[in-house]
Amino acid sequence: MIQVTVSASALQELLQALNGPPHIIRELIATRGLGAFNVKNPIDTLCDEYNAAVEQHNKRLSDWQREQLVAKGKADGKSTPS
Repeated sequence: MIQVTVSASALQELLQALNGPPHIIRELIATRGLGAFNVKNPIDTLCDEYNAAVEQHNKRLSDWQREQLVAKGKADGKSTPS
C-alpha cells in the first residue's frame, strides 16, 4: 500500500460535503471537470493528486524492476536491452 500526500483543504471540503446536506456533495459531483471555467473542485484536486502519486510510484517501481533485470542479466552473464 502506498501513502499519498493530498491537499488538506480539498480533503476537508470533500469530507464536509460528505457529512453535510446531500445537495452539497451532488454540487461537487456536478461541477467536476470545470477547471477551464476556473471552478476549483476538491474531487478533481484529490483525484489529480492521487493519480500523480500512483504514476510516480509506478515509475519508481518500473525503474527498480529494470535495474533488477539488468543486475540479474549481469549476474547470469547475459546482456539485457536497456
